[in-house]
This record gives sequence, C-alpha cells and structure tokens, in this order.
Amino acid sequence: MVNAPHADIEVPCPSKSTSRQHLMLVAKEQPGSGYAYYISLYKEEVNDTRIGQHLLTFGNTVVMRDGDIIHLPDVDLQLEVPNDEATCLA
Repeated sequence: MVNAPHADIEVPCPSKSTSRQHLMLVAKEQPGSGYAYYISLYKEEVNDTRIGQHLLTFGNTVVMRDGDIIHLPDVDLQLEVPNDEATCLA
C-alpha cells in the first residue's frame, strides 16, 4: 500500500481537534472482485478516532465497508461506495 496513488482531502472542521494529516484511506484493487478500502491513522499523536464504535489505534489498519462511519473529533464521515458490487471484503 506504500506506493498506492493518493489524494489529500481537506475536511472543514469547526475546531483544531482534528489534525490536518489525520487518516489514511487506501482503495486497493482486488483483481476480479473490485476494491477493498483500508483506513489507518496517519500518525500516532491524534485525538480519538472511531470507526463505528471501535477505537482506531495507531499501527492498526481496518477494512472499511460501504456505509461505515468514521468519527473524527469534530465531524463524522461516511464511506459511500457508488457501486456496491465493485467492492469486496478483504
């Protein structure tokens, strides 16, 4: 996943509780079965971040599913996959 194409996405947040480099979300093509989506913390020193009710910890990677909610300190984001058949569960 290190050499995967990437894009920086800025999410407006009302306070400074969310780091400008807070998360990494990687979409990795799975031949013959669409994409798998992986999320991890960008760095160790960030405020609590949850995927659903589960705390995301530095060094761990979580496989995301369509509809999963990422709870940042100031804002919630939901993963929406336009074509659910083009995703796979790794």
